[in-house]
Amino acid sequence: ADLKAATDKLFDAGEEDRLSAEKATLEAKLQLNRQKEDAERRFTEGDSKREDVRAELSSRADAAENAADALRVEFVDLMRDVDDAASSFFAQATARADKTDERVEGVREDLEGRVRDAESKAAEATIQVGRI
Repeated sequence: ADLKAATDKLFDAGEEDRLSAEKATLEAKLQLNRQKEDAERRFTEGDSKREDVRAELSSRADAAENAADALRVEFVDLMRDVDDAASSFFAQATARADKTDERVEGVREDLEGRVRDAESKAAEATIQVGRI
C-alpha cells in the first residue's frame, strides 16, 4: 500500500510536472502567437504608413507639376502681353513719326512758299529800284 501510495504520489508529481510543462509550452506558444500578431500588425501599419507617404509624395509631385504648368501658362501670357505692348508701342511710334514727317513736310512747303514770296517781292523791289 505504501508502495502504491508512493507510486501514485510520484505519478501525480510527474503528471503535475507534465501538466506544468504543457502549460508553460502553451503559454510560450500563446506569447509567440501574440508577438507574431503584433509583428504582422506593425508590418501592416508600416505598409500603410509607406503607402500614405507615397501618396503624400505623389500628391506633392502633382501639385508641383501643376504649379509649374501654371507658371508656364503665366509666362506665355506675359510674353504675349509684352509682345502686344511692344507692337502697340512700335505702331504708336510709327504713327508719331509719320505725323512728324507730315508736319515737317508742311513746314518745309510753307517755308518754300515764303521763300518764293520773298524772292518774288525781292525781284519786284529790284525792278522798282531799277526803274528809279
